[in-house]
Amino acid sequence: DQTIYSIPLSSSITLKKVHENYGNSYNSFNMLEVDLNNPNNSIDVLFNTTGLYKTMSISDTANNTPNLVGAVNADFFLMQGFTSSIGAIVKNGRVLSSPAENYGKYASMIVTSDNKVSFEYINPYVVLRNETQNKDFFVTAMNKVLSDSYNGITIRTSDYSYTTLGKNDKNKNRAEIIVGSDNIVKEIRVGQTYTNIDGKDLASKFKVGDKLNISLDIILKRSNIKTIIGGGSILVKNGEKTPITSKIPGKAQRTAAAITKDNKLILFTNDGRLANSS
Repeated sequence: DQTIYSIPLSSSITLKKVHENYGNSYNSFNMLEVDLNNPNNSIDVLFNTTGLYKTMSISDTANNTPNLVGAVNADFFLMQGFTSSIGAIVKNGRVLSSPAENYGKYASMIVTSDNKVSFEYINPYVVLRNETQNKDFFVTAMNKVLSDSYNGITIRTSDYSYTTLGKNDKNKNRAEIIVGSDNIVKEIRVGQTYTNIDGKDLASKFKVGDKLNISLDIILKRSNIKTIIGGGSILVKNGEKTPITSKIPGKAQRTAAAITKDNKLILFTNDGRLANSS
């Protein structure tokens, strides 16, 4: 037994609410169909603009976003006091968070400036380019939750929080590079209250006055990418089933996204542990 409600939200956006009964159980899900051939429609990533480390419900995020038609939860998250997305966040071509560290496990939704969508596994690092010295460094952690004992290179921006990591008992010689809004290195400090680069090698890698740039290798190859949002496993590619790369145990509300041959985006949510918890 299936009941479908179709609700046109505009001439090119339709919401479908589906309820299916299976005797002793039921399933409720929602489908938002968006025609991306219409230049008035676009996709963007939403987050807590007061700091990526802070959680915010999708309803509160949506209510703070003007001209919004629909919103769904995306990606998976590390929840350890501070929080961070597992996957990448790119908004308007600007990298805000690094991709998932396990290549081939968590896919990303990629959106170009001409509203073309693809789902791909991307390399698990950020490219930190020292334009002054013409050197590239591959950084696996940008704006992520980290342990006190983490010893690798990491990047933290004011999009995540307004303070850097700082030294602690497990890392007393942490070094930080202070970079201004003009992408110029302003100061280098070692063993003070604050970021995570090996202080012994720091002077040979970066100097005050160096100009830095943060990107992803996929953006360096395809400059028309404007948005990247992390997700889980790709389920179907070119009409064919694909291997499941990230298994999710148990019953829970989930989000799925798809793109059709005629460039229509489908956003799908289903109820899970609780009623109306898509």
